[in-house]
Amino acid sequence: MVHASVRLAPVPESAARARNFIDATLRIWDCAGVVDDARVVVTELVSNVVRHAGTEVAIDLDLVGDCLHMAVVDHANGEVALKASDAGAEVGRGLRLVDTLSDRWGVQQQPGEKCVWAEWSVGGRSASRV
Repeated sequence: MVHASVRLAPVPESAARARNFIDATLRIWDCAGVVDDARVVVTELVSNVVRHAGTEVAIDLDLVGDCLHMAVVDHANGEVALKASDAGAEVGRGLRLVDTLSDRWGVQQQPGEKCVWAEWSVGGRSASRV
């Protein structure tokens, strides 16, 4: 298993920092095939934390065998739910994108903290790079 993490402030610029972290880490880990999807997912999740939770956001990446696991954690209460699709909506599409772009995803909630996670199969990567 390999692990990387970053902690970011609840500011709009954190979405770009999160994308850069994902891009750099996944290319080092030879997981370039999921970089684009993971960048969109982390952007949506970090933007949601900044917009709704307003707390520091932690991003943890774990590569275990052929499974890439991304966790985005904030320190606020609140529900995380997939909303009904509204094609014309300007907001509320974030989790729909997470659902579409990841192989699996879910939410773990406890008082004062929630974690939205996503996973991808990265079976084609070169094991010698990790």
